[in-house]
Amino acid sequence: MGNINIGNSIFPGFNDQNGIMICGYEWGDPKSNGSDSIDTPQKKIAEICTFSNKEPAYGQWIMQVPYDKQIRRWFSLWGHPLNESGLGEGFDKCIVQTNWANTCSNNMNGKYSDLLSDEQVENFIYHIREFKPSILMLMGSKLIWFLQNKLVYDEFVKIVGNAVGEINIIQKQGPERRFKVCFQNFEQCSVICFPHPSGSSGLSHSYISKYKAEIYPLLSNFRKEKGV
Repeated sequence: MGNINIGNSIFPGFNDQNGIMICGYEWGDPKSNGSDSIDTPQKKIAEICTFSNKEPAYGQWIMQVPYDKQIRRWFSLWGHPLNESGLGEGFDKCIVQTNWANTCSNNMNGKYSDLLSDEQVENFIYHIREFKPSILMLMGSKLIWFLQNKLVYDEFVKIVGNAVGEINIIQKQGPERRFKVCFQNFEQCSVICFPHPSGSSGLSHSYISKYKAEIYPLLSNFRKEKGV
């Protein structure tokens, strides 16, 4: 049994089951302006908050953390803007933020292999088991490949069902620096793996917006099924 490490509140009927899970590598260290995330996994959420607006729990500074700020902007670029006022709307309550690892630092520093340790595999699988996300957004290009590792994959499919088709790797064309976004469908979960929002040098908003064609309908179908 693990411990739930999330950056925002649980809203029954919205993100407690079959919601949208945002999952990065590990928690950032706010004391040194970490850009990976917003807090330590031990941080208790003092007030109810959504991923869209964490200010009630953490204070005004939280809204300027690069990692979160970039992701919020991405939702707007895909045609599904988040509501940063109060507790927002039903769609905002459908999002839960976590990280693959329960460790806390500002960058991985070559520690990627640690994500396949027994502790961190269990941490990730525990959160998948607890929340059973309908959409899993992996924030870090290496995470889709860690998901394929037998240590992770065999446990993952027990929860979300078998894979439907192969991984679809899409690289958009254009003048911007190009990255790859991976899509993988399972019977009960759609996985999207992005480059790291705040740690990928040269990643532009104009480039991320090119994926609206793939992501807009995915989020639209989710909202329709969820009634938000």
